[in-house]
Amino acid sequence: MEEDYLKKLAELKRELEQKKLELEKELELIKFNIALVDKALSSSSFVTADVLLKKEKEEIKPRPIKTEEIKDVDETLLFTLNYYEKLLEVIPNPSIKFREDATPFKNFLIKKVFEGKRSSDMESGKAPEESFDYEIFKDTEGNITSIILKNVNIHDQQEIRNLTNSIKWTMKRIKEKIKGGI
Repeated sequence: MEEDYLKKLAELKRELEQKKLELEKELELIKFNIALVDKALSSSSFVTADVLLKKEKEEIKPRPIKTEEIKDVDETLLFTLNYYEKLLEVIPNPSIKFREDATPFKNFLIKKVFEGKRSSDMESGKAPEESFDYEIFKDTEGNITSIILKNVNIHDQQEIRNLTNSIKWTMKRIKEKIKGGI
């Protein structure tokens, strides 16, 4: 009985190895065909799907209700603030390049201001989907390109002032660090 069992296992192993070889050959053929299709597409100036999707996303983006430029005392643009219904879009001055781990950005703005606001919303009993949240967007080099602040009451002047002042303070510190070469 054990001998039959071992024979069946050996046969199963042989069949699995054969199937593996067949699948590997099929995979190679698929890769070859994909390469041929890629070559044909690239020779006819084809636009990739991700570029098309990105264009669609950009076209769908609604217009801001209000746009405000926040400047330093020397009139240098620190960031642009776009107001939408229930959210704010913060677009840092492109010449002020910084990453998410920049000290005033990470330790103050993210940890104290944004995370603090999220925590207080949750503690006050707001549902998670109605509580303050944020999303950070970066370029290919990891520099911050925009920050979306979600579930913000854009009609609450105190809330807007607190957020704007915190972001302005952070951007001024980052600008000073960059200017000082620190």
